[in-house]
Order: sequence, then structure tokens, then C-alpha cells
Amino acid sequence: MIDQTRLIKLPSVGGADCWLIQLDGFDTSTATKILSPSELSRAARFKFEKDRHQFFASHIAVRLVLATYLGRSNEEIAIQVGLEGKPFLPGHPLHFNLSHSEGWALIGIHPYQSIGIDIEINANLR
Repeated sequence: MIDQTRLIKLPSVGGADCWLIQLDGFDTSTATKILSPSELSRAARFKFEKDRHQFFASHIAVRLVLATYLGRSNEEIAIQVGLEGKPFLPGHPLHFNLSHSEGWALIGIHPYQSIGIDIEINANLR
């Protein structure tokens, strides 16, 4: 079940779905149960707790969203990273991408085409 207070589905455009996620306050207590060993290792390298939390929250959110599309549990989602750093689901045509900035994240999902997405929050406007 997706927490609608933190994950907001935006209107679909061109067959792509986008999800906006508020990362501040996002519950990351399940990170060690949900994220892969490589994701946990990457998170451990962050110097600041704020950055580690943003990484945990955004990657948990990706798994929550993908679980709804795939009809699987969060723990069953096997995300791999390609040579150019783009995440993918082995053996599945669903494409997705993630971007995060200043306490917010954006996830793009497309059923059969590669997708790129970017979010950049101007810290001066906060």
C-alpha cells in the first residue's frame, strides 16, 4: 500500500506515469529489509545523515511504486543497474527512473519505453 501523504501520482503523459515523493519525514525504518545489499552499501558511504535518509527514502519509494505495478512485494523487486548507471528490472519490460533534490523525489514509469526524469529544487526558494 502506497502512503498517499508522501507519494503523489501525477497525471499521466504520453503513457508515462510520474510519482512525486516528499522525502522529509518518510519512514525509512524498513530500509535494511527492503533495499539490496548494494543499495545499503551505497547509502553507508554518505557523510551526512540527511543525504543517507534521502537515498533510503527515494529508493524505498521506488520499490513501493514498482510493487504496485508488478503485483509483488517490495522485497521481491530485483533492481539492477546497467553499464551507464540506469536502473532496470531484469526480464521485465517496465522502465523506470528516479531523480531527487532537496527533500523531494520524482519517479517516472513507462510500460515499454526507456524513460528519463529529473527534478531540481531551487534551494533559494525554500
